Amino acid sequence: MNKKITATTLSVAMAATMAPAIMQTAPVNAASSAVQTLAGGAVAMAYVSTALNKMDNSEQGQQESLARTKEKTGYLNDSAAQARVQRILKTLEASPSVKRSYVVYANPDTEFNAFATLGRVMSVNKGALDTLDDDQLAYVMAHEIAHGEHKDIINGAKKQIGLSTAVGIAAGGSEGAALLS
Repeated sequence: MNKKITATTLSVAMAATMAPAIMQTAPVNAASSAVQTLAGGAVAMAYVSTALNKMDNSEQGQQESLARTKEKTGYLNDSAAQARVQRILKTLEASPSVKRSYVVYANPDTEFNAFATLGRVMSVNKGALDTLDDDQLAYVMAHEIAHGEHKDIINGAKKQIGLSTAVGIAAGGSEGAALLS
């Protein structure tokens, strides 16, 4: 019985002595974790920024993006449709407002849509081709080129990385959220 009382007394004494030390290191550990998450996010941001810029600004990156996009959407096997989007793109690229080169192709999707991707690749759905005349289609394609000229796709990806980092820090607890703010 004396051993149990001694052990219990020793445990309570140790807990009372250690509690302030544990309480003080908990915020430090949380802050340290938040700083690690923030540093990891900064490293990821730098790496991704470099990789995205290389993909978006090089011929190789453009060709890789074109191949991936065609694989996902398919390629409309209609030479008149392909010539139409090529002709409109060539006219748009002649504008002094367009500083970068783009590639375009028509895909077989019957939904009304057009989009631009990383690498200055644009795709126009068959549904848009069937619905619009050349002037209207030029307007839609100019809109997509504007996304490329403003680098909206790259900037969006960078924002997503920043948001993921912020969520990681905030999820670490109130100390991480305080550090983030």
